Amino acid sequence: MRLDVLITAGGKAIFVLCVGLLTIIVARELGPSGQGVFAAAYSLSLILVQVGSLGLQVSNPFFAARDAQAQRAIVLHSLRLAVVVSAVLCAGAVAVKGLAPAALPGIGWLELALTLASMPAALATLYLQGVLLGQQRMIPYNLVEVVQAVSSLIALLVALAIVDIGIDTVLLVIASGRYVALAFAVYSLREVLLGPAVRRPGLVRSLLVHGTKVYVVSFVVFMLVRLDLLLVNALTGAADAGQYSIAAYIAEGLVVIPIVIGINLLPRIATSAGTDTSAGVLRLVIVLWGAICLLSAPGAAIGIPLLFGGSYDEAVALYLWLLPGTLAVGLLNSLTVHYYVRGYPPALMAAWVAALVGNVALNIVLLPKWGVVAAPILSSVAYSLVLVAHLHAFAGETGGYRAVLPGMADLRVLVRRGR
Repeated sequence: MRLDVLITAGGKAIFVLCVGLLTIIVARELGPSGQGVFAAAYSLSLILVQVGSLGLQVSNPFFAARDAQAQRAIVLHSLRLAVVVSAVLCAGAVAVKGLAPAALPGIGWLELALTLASMPAALATLYLQGVLLGQQRMIPYNLVEVVQAVSSLIALLVALAIVDIGIDTVLLVIASGRYVALAFAVYSLREVLLGPAVRRPGLVRSLLVHGTKVYVVSFVVFMLVRLDLLLVNALTGAADAGQYSIAAYIAEGLVVIPIVIGINLLPRIATSAGTDTSAGVLRLVIVLWGAICLLSAPGAAIGIPLLFGGSYDEAVALYLWLLPGTLAVGLLNSLTVHYYVRGYPPALMAAWVAALVGNVALNIVLLPKWGVVAAPILSSVAYSLVLVAHLHAFAGETGGYRAVLPGMADLRVLVRRGR
């Protein structure tokens, strides 16, 4: 697992670096207001992808890991589902824009069209990455994202050298990168596609049924992370959304670290029993992730004005308010992966739903009064409460909090592996 984690960490590092450079360029070229509109459009695309995921990002690797003969059928069904689901999502987004344009402020019809154009590729790539994860082929799995980020960055630099870029140009670049990533994912699975056809009656139903078990939770988790940016854009304006988007980007870039561990944990939990693996990983994540979050505070205070410009100075305070939530999200990642495979307890599902509903309701009430600072504060409170609920449930499975809390042995393991 350590080798796979290192490979995934390397891929994520390249991805975050490229996306970071792209974000810096866009933020400087468009300014806070333009960055806010772009961030809202990009968040909309990610939300639509999450809505259309159908839980296949978990069920695809689960079934691919357990039944290699079913992988070809999984790939073909995934491509078909991506086309159908993206068509439904696009129709729904167009209906919302037509019937309630105030729900998507600043996002015009052209921006919406460019955002929706990437949906088939985004969904298909997500589904196919699940198959690669189930095969435990971590190099091509990570290269899919690297190819997307690198191709998008190169396209943006070329566009910047030719014309003055605007929001439409950036959205076109993002959409193009997703299709390049899809082409690479299909190429990586060419041996599966060219292999013998093996009938798997009822496979689609099995994929969707298993995916449904985690779909609600994964959807609520994602909406809790992403929806507040759209609320900021709608209730306090594009400039505030631009400031908050930078703080959110820094947080999301850091959260890649525990996500890397969770990605490699999923197929191993699928083929093992008990809680020892999950508990051991969680203890190491607590130590490593806690240190990273602590060190990120002075780094953000120095780095945000330096990289994004003086006009984004408000993003520093927003990030510091978001930091407790960032810590909680990173720790929750290992626990959610455990329950994605083992089955999500209804009480924990209810905790996520309650956090989402409460967060949205309080944002609607407090954003007009407190301003943009309400969003990171409310998010940090929501994530922290959900983390407490998950730790309590997991400690009950492991026989107490002793199995969850790190000790000196875990510190020695971390130091030894760091060498």
